[in-house]
Amino acid sequence: MTASASSVLQRKAVILSKFLCRLQQAVQSREGQDAFLLFMGETSRLLAVLLELLKESLSKIHHTSRLSSQSAWIKALSPAMAKAAGRFQTLAGFLDEWQMINRMFGLLDVLVGTGKFLREVRRRKKENFAVDRKDIALEGLQHVSMIFFHLSEGAACLASKKILTLPSKRQYQLSFAAVRAWAVFTFLDLTRGVIEYKKMTKRGDVTSPHKEQKEGGQDMQQWRSQFLINLAWAPVTVHWGVDGGLLPDSLASLLAVYATSGIFKDVWKRTI
Repeated sequence: MTASASSVLQRKAVILSKFLCRLQQAVQSREGQDAFLLFMGETSRLLAVLLELLKESLSKIHHTSRLSSQSAWIKALSPAMAKAAGRFQTLAGFLDEWQMINRMFGLLDVLVGTGKFLREVRRRKKENFAVDRKDIALEGLQHVSMIFFHLSEGAACLASKKILTLPSKRQYQLSFAAVRAWAVFTFLDLTRGVIEYKKMTKRGDVTSPHKEQKEGGQDMQQWRSQFLINLAWAPVTVHWGVDGGLLPDSLASLLAVYATSGIFKDVWKRTI
């Protein structure tokens, strides 16, 4: 091995080591683990959907192809794609269960956050601080929707493992109720984002994306990132919350991957 090749390998080893250390730090927190599992799960689901679509397209070509060599090649490739799609779909299901178990601890975070929110509202009223009633109402509804989401999803998950005794129909209803509660949270967050944008416009923050965050406001770059994530989640939550769905699976998976990659990107940026 030449000195230049050895130097390249050493640099790559250092880069890989730094990446693994940062990844390990990013997934140490429950939030980081949830973001990573979400991203990996939705990426696996998207790959499964794309492989299935490609397999179907190849099957159509196989039926219409007049070239025997091409037809034989397609015939050999289709089963491999079907097998790979099935494995990615199984992986997505496994990661979904892992996420649900991980999110059971999220109920504690939501309850603690709700308590802090209520104490802060009482403190502001007691000290006669200016209170934005509309924003407080929206945030309060978000806390309620998240509590309902965690309780519904947790109950459905435990019932599916026979830990709770619930009929299959009730489990099904709880699963959809959880997704719809998440949809409510997402649309409330979009509404708060629009209101915050109007506030930033009045302050002049919109014309200065890298302006330092002001008290009670948000940095424009952070706002844009969060708003786009919610904008991608919104149709996905509606799709998942309706029996049979409303969107093509490929589009829903693509939007979910965009949203989850944005969530994990934010976690990654905060990792030192």
